[in-house]
Amino acid sequence: MANNELLKQIQTDRRQLVRYLYFFKRDQHGEFVPSDRLKFNAEQCNQPGVAGDLSLKDLLALISGRERFFIECYQHIKLGTEFNEFNQDLIPQDITRIDNFILVNKQGQPLEDTLIDFDSAHRQLLEIVKRIPSHHLSQVDINKQAGQMNVVGLLQEMSWESYRWAKKCIRKWSRRGIRINKEQMLERIQTERRRLEKNLASLPEDALVEKGVIGDWSIKDILAHLVDWEQRFLGWYQAGLRGEVPQTPAPGLTWEDLDLLNQDIYNRNRNRPLESIMAEFGSSYNQVMQTIRAIPEEEIFHPGVYAWTGNSNLATFIFANTANHYRWAKTHIRKWGKPKNLLIP
Repeated sequence: MANNELLKQIQTDRRQLVRYLYFFKRDQHGEFVPSDRLKFNAEQCNQPGVAGDLSLKDLLALISGRERFFIECYQHIKLGTEFNEFNQDLIPQDITRIDNFILVNKQGQPLEDTLIDFDSAHRQLLEIVKRIPSHHLSQVDINKQAGQMNVVGLLQEMSWESYRWAKKCIRKWSRRGIRINKEQMLERIQTERRRLEKNLASLPEDALVEKGVIGDWSIKDILAHLVDWEQRFLGWYQAGLRGEVPQTPAPGLTWEDLDLLNQDIYNRNRNRPLESIMAEFGSSYNQVMQTIRAIPEEEIFHPGVYAWTGNSNLATFIFANTANHYRWAKTHIRKWGKPKNLLIP
């Protein structure tokens, strides 16, 4: 495909997605263009259930995150440099793992920022596509990680196929008009936790402390990471009950500083014994589930109940620090353990 064909494909599917998100208006030339009026209010945008336990805000964050993933990949190809650590640990076909990374890093982003990024990432993508030399489109493979996928293949995965998937999810969700409830939330959290624990149960003890599962992290380090974020959420919630507005994700840090925060979590826990981490892994989960069960359903799903959540609701933070996080951990553990024949099929 030539650049103009790619641009046409991207813009056609993007416009169809945007029609499900924004009201359209006539411009000065009489053409219908998207306005800045969303078809959904803040509560609906933060309501889980659009795609699994994802909200509409999560879905839009995934779209812009995938577009930026393509931009970063292509910039490395063009410059002839290696991928950074994040990209080396992913392959373009493994969309679930890319999405998990995006969601973990976007969990605290306000709706307004998500909408801005949804627009700006797309504009940047179009500018990149316009400038891709024709010989790159079919001849350049995205390193060995891509399984011989070329630039067009990656672009297709990260743009128009993503738009079609998102449009389908939004269409089904808006037609259903069904809200996820607290019981369904608890079920999803418990399901992801069981799946994670099933994989852990099949591993010998020495495998739990072996480095290299995610960068230098061992499974023990991953479990300490999960516990820290569970407890972090509980701290935010308890502060909100006292009428306080805790700084998220941590005092002196913003959501742009997640790498620093996660490194600090690793540094504080890496020398702790496995037995201590495992004990906390169990007790923290019991504590967070007991807390969630006690929260009134309307407080979980209604945005703005607590000042610290901004325009988001508690459900966004609950899923990010439980079900989504457990799925992220399970995915990394399976990727590491499968080649070693350590995991249950």
